[in-house]
Amino acid sequence: MFSGLLVVALVLVREAVGARPSDGGAWLTDPAHRTSAQVALGLLPFAAIAFLWFIGVVRDYIGDREDRFFASVFLGSGLLFLAMLLAAAALAAGLIGSGKQGNDNALLANGVWGVARHAMNTLIDESMRLAAVFMVSTSTVLIRSGTAPRWLTVSGYLIAAVLLLVVGTVPWVEVLFPVWVMLVSVHILRAGYRRPPPASTGAG
Repeated sequence: MFSGLLVVALVLVREAVGARPSDGGAWLTDPAHRTSAQVALGLLPFAAIAFLWFIGVVRDYIGDREDRFFASVFLGSGLLFLAMLLAAAALAAGLIGSGKQGNDNALLANGVWGVARHAMNTLIDESMRLAAVFMVSTSTVLIRSGTAPRWLTVSGYLIAAVLLLVVGTVPWVEVLFPVWVMLVSVHILRAGYRRPPPASTGAG
């Protein structure tokens, strides 16, 4: 759920923000696009809830083998990622609401759209850098606990490096993060199915 919802939200936000500060984007000029964008942004809190669930599942999967130092970085970076992403979504929703009231030309004329566009881009880019920190700490915890294959942890390091270095300059590179989260989720699900059931403690 998190991976799918985040990809949709990122695509819609990037399409709306546009490549230039003077570009109002489809959200501010087309009612149908504004409505679909509002629906997508409304789903983003559910993606945040799914991500919190993912954090809990990872910690439960690692169990007593969790490294406390990297676990703290893992938890902190994950929460900060969500906070900045939701802040960007709130800013986008505010602009959509203003455009819906017929203020789209005023937003472009007085420079509010340009400032807001840069603010949204910055929030999204910095949230992706925090996502990179989350990936590094998660990969480190998984590899130290021996609970994930090496290819999965190495891919986490590589994608994190890409996000830290080129986010904001290479279009759509942000989608690598939810794809990696999906791979980790699939691995944990498969490992859970293979895990033997707990032994019965009843007398028999």
